Amino acid sequence: AAVLAATVIAVPTTDQGKHVASDVQSIPSGFGWRDCQPQLVIAAKTTEDVADAIGIYYRDATEKGKRFSVRAITHNYLGYNNFSCPQSTPGVQAVAIDMSSMTEVVSWGEETVTVQAGMSFSELQEVLLGRGLGLP
Repeated sequence: AAVLAATVIAVPTTDQGKHVASDVQSIPSGFGWRDCQPQLVIAAKTTEDVADAIGIYYRDATEKGKRFSVRAITHNYLGYNNFSCPQSTPGVQAVAIDMSSMTEVVSWGEETVTVQAGMSFSELQEVLLGRGLGLP
């Protein structure tokens, strides 16, 4: 059995499949509040956490004959792209991966910097300013 090191935030549901936790039912986006009801929200801290979560829950969905839906979020926020959230519906196992703790610099190049997925543009700007650099 695989072990997932990331924190899994279980989202309780009623018999009708509606979530009890109101803070997970709606997630804000740049276009307003969206009804969002994933089965799980996973707080990932590393790239390995993300890969493990996708692998474990994809296999679980496949074994149950369900489609698998995953969506990355940061700070419990969908963003301005208006992508749909991972919605748990009949036949779909949906997982949201919160990457807000993934804010580290991975590597520096001569003209590039690679950062983890949860780093915001303002955090990136601060990192770059610390080296006398900026965004183009």
